[in-house]
Amino acid sequence: MRSYGIPERFLPEMRETYKSLTADAFAHILVENQKFRLPAGLEKVTSPTLVVGGRKEYRVMLRSIKDFAAAIPGGRACLVHHTRKMSLAEEHNWSMSTPELFTRTVQAWIEDKPLPAELKDL
Repeated sequence: MRSYGIPERFLPEMRETYKSLTADAFAHILVENQKFRLPAGLEKVTSPTLVVGGRKEYRVMLRSIKDFAAAIPGGRACLVHHTRKMSLAEEHNWSMSTPELFTRTVQAWIEDKPLPAELKDL
């Protein structure tokens, strides 16, 4: 299941969640995901904002990361460069695939310290 980016310890809960979805609910999730556009008013955001993606993300995701960060004053876009070989799904779900790195990233961002070396500006 690592190919889906879900560590083994989370699989039982993930399976139960997906089993509870109806076909209509799942279709709705997919449609809404595709309809997403940057919300109006991002230029009014005053909080420092970090937008992060995996370096193997699809081109459209990379563009979205850049666009999101650019729309927010002081926004910053970064890509995670993992130290081990990972699938696209593992990179996309990096908070679960590499929780230690995710935690260090959040802590550094909140404390206004340098981000971990694995994060590179996009």
